[in-house]
Amino acid sequence: MNESNFARSVNGLNFTEKGVHISFTLFKNDFNFSDWSFYGTNADDENDVKFEGKGFGAKTGLEVLTGSDRQKAVRFTYALITAVAKAIETKHVLPQVGAGGILYKENTSKSKPGVIKAELLFLPENIFELAASNLSEKDYSENQGFFQNKALTGNNSAIFLQSVAAYYTFAKIFPFMKTSVEERQEDIIDSNFIQIENLVEKINPELALSINMGLNIDSHYEREKSLINPELLKAELALNDDGTSSFNDKNSSSTDEKALKQKIILEQKSLEQKTKAKRIFKRYSFSILAVLICMAIITNVCYKTYKDSLEKPSAKNLDSKEAIETFYTGFHQLKTDLMMLVSKCQESKNLTSMIGNIYVTSTTRQAYEGKYSSLTPELYLNRPELMDYWIFGITNFKIDGNAASNYFYPQSKAHIIALEKSGQLKKFDEGKEESHEVSFTQLSSSGMNSTITITEVTQLITCTYIKDQWYITEIESSQNESLIEVKDFLEDYKTEFLENEKDVLKTVSALREKYEWLPDETAMINGLAVAEYQKNYFK
Repeated sequence: MNESNFARSVNGLNFTEKGVHISFTLFKNDFNFSDWSFYGTNADDENDVKFEGKGFGAKTGLEVLTGSDRQKAVRFTYALITAVAKAIETKHVLPQVGAGGILYKENTSKSKPGVIKAELLFLPENIFELAASNLSEKDYSENQGFFQNKALTGNNSAIFLQSVAAYYTFAKIFPFMKTSVEERQEDIIDSNFIQIENLVEKINPELALSINMGLNIDSHYEREKSLINPELLKAELALNDDGTSSFNDKNSSSTDEKALKQKIILEQKSLEQKTKAKRIFKRYSFSILAVLICMAIITNVCYKTYKDSLEKPSAKNLDSKEAIETFYTGFHQLKTDLMMLVSKCQESKNLTSMIGNIYVTSTTRQAYEGKYSSLTPELYLNRPELMDYWIFGITNFKIDGNAASNYFYPQSKAHIIALEKSGQLKKFDEGKEESHEVSFTQLSSSGMNSTITITEVTQLITCTYIKDQWYITEIESSQNESLIEVKDFLEDYKTEFLENEKDVLKTVSALREKYEWLPDETAMINGLAVAEYQKNYFK
């Protein structure tokens, strides 16, 4: 995904989340389970963020299952189903991912012809969901959604995965093919799929029953063993002990592809008619279930946290100065959503991209080193115990020579609607322009053994009223940069800190005579509030 989406979605994500690697010999009970995880992230030349981990030359299960090599697809299906069965038996918890989040590799031993060594990797669940959810609805369904019943967890979810893989291998279609999550989940709840024996002629009845049961599985209790008999599966797939197979698609006995498609259409039409009446009576219960399903998805992936649209900030009632304050609040606090809310020019896009990059870097560091992301100057100074951390933010923020706020948050959409109804909403002429002189000091450092970069910035910002709000439409900047060693500054800080009886506000006030770029008293009080919150809730 691109850096902007990553920055908005990554809050709360566990970068060290574990996947599961399974190595084994096909047809032998020598399964070896081990943990696997990504070791970092990297942004490529196109600003796409990619997770990096130790690979082994594998393809995704989806590529193998739907690929042209039917022999390999058959072996993958058998390997997946038997490995999942072993995981259930030995109480190994597998990540709930679709075939796009499962990697598969097989090697034939040169010294032992016919012996196939196989490897399966189930990628970390939440990280893969994050990546998959940035795909189109169709691609998400094929890689993830078609293989999941969102109401299931643990062994029951794994059994559903087994049945979907078996169903596709025999029938060459997915049992639940709607790309909408809600519509597909409704079909799963109603068992609205074509029974496999109606598509695959002469399939073993016991195997067909176990596949259908896996697609019908509910969450009433946790199953303790797999439903599909591996010996029946091996026989039905016509697998030989050397891994070769004489398997032909069981639906090949239909007269032709056109006839098969017609058969599927007729079966689906019959199913829809049977479930239509039932759904009318269950309409309200399904609405509740849809909400619960959404809640499960939201809990599973934090970048999916649902926010009522009325709670989101709106820039409608801002004047041009407040629009600038909103932009630089986002800049100061690494909130790209606030920056994008009030800007429409290339210069602002460049600044937003820079903040996105800083956020990605600092958040990744937080995940892997267990430290806070970059601290604002006022928070850095309010927490002397964290002075080996990084700094980023602005101080001495002024608009037209007057002090401005980098803690400014626009009103919610709900509040704006109320103002609009009461006729109190500010309105300006379409296309009106206003220009303001903006100045601030940008501070940044990368730890104790580095320098503080002090950048004095002066800007002429043009704002334009477009449709119903003010936007920043042009930024002309000039700047002057200087450096100071972090260690030198901290020596002065510690001296004043002790002389002022460890009172942070007095310490910074005394240092401001020498270091004019330090935050003013208002900013320090804001930082103190944030520091107290962190100490109380993130010890």
